[in-house]
Amino acid sequence: MLKTCRLCLFELEIHNFVVRSRSNSGHTTECKNCIKLQKKNYPSSTQKYKQQYLLKNKEHINSLRRESYNIENSKISNRKNYLKHKEKRLAHNIIYYLNHKEYFQRKAKNYRLKHHHSILLRNCARRNKISCHIKQYQIHQLLEKHNNQCYYCNIKVYSGINLHLDHQIPLFRNGKHHIDNLVPSCAHCNLSKGNKTSEEFKAIIKVKNVC
Repeated sequence: MLKTCRLCLFELEIHNFVVRSRSNSGHTTECKNCIKLQKKNYPSSTQKYKQQYLLKNKEHINSLRRESYNIENSKISNRKNYLKHKEKRLAHNIIYYLNHKEYFQRKAKNYRLKHHHSILLRNCARRNKISCHIKQYQIHQLLEKHNNQCYYCNIKVYSGINLHLDHQIPLFRNGKHHIDNLVPSCAHCNLSKGNKTSEEFKAIIKVKNVC
C-alpha cells in the first residue's frame, strides 16, 4: 500500500510512516525521514533543548512554581478559616437580617412582582413532584406523636385553624413527600421557614431566643 508524504511529496510504502491511531488513515501524513529532518531543524521538542531551557530559566520556573504553591495553600487556609467561623458568620447574618427585616421583605416583594411567571412555573413543578397522597389516619398519628404541638415553637396546633404540615427536608432540596418527612407546624413557623431544613430553622430560632 502506497502513501504520499505531504512534505517531500514522494509515494512511499506504508511502513515508512509512523503509526497514529487518531488520524483517519492510521498513520502520520509525514514520512519517517521528514520527521527526523524536522527534529533536527526545530530542536525544541528534543530532550537536550528542554534541559538547556531549564538551566537557563531556572529562577523564573522556580518563581512560577512558588506562586502556584502559594495560591493552593491560600485556598486551603481560606477553606479552613471559613469552616472555623461558619457558626459565627451564620449568627451574624441572622442578626443583620433581623435588624434590616423591612428592607429584605421589600426586596422579596419586588422580586415576586418581577418574576411572577417563573414562580408560578416553579410551583407547578413542585405540585407535580407530589405523587403520593398522605392519608387522614397518618396525620392523626403524626399529631398524637407530637402531642398536637408545633415542632418548632411548641404551641398547640389544630386542624382547620393553624395546622400546617411541613417538610423537614423541603421538596425544593429533593426532600420526599412522605409521612416520615412531615412534622406538624403552626402557620407562622411554616411560612417563616422557607426552603430551609428543620435543623437549619431550629438553629435560627435558638439564635433569636438568645438575642
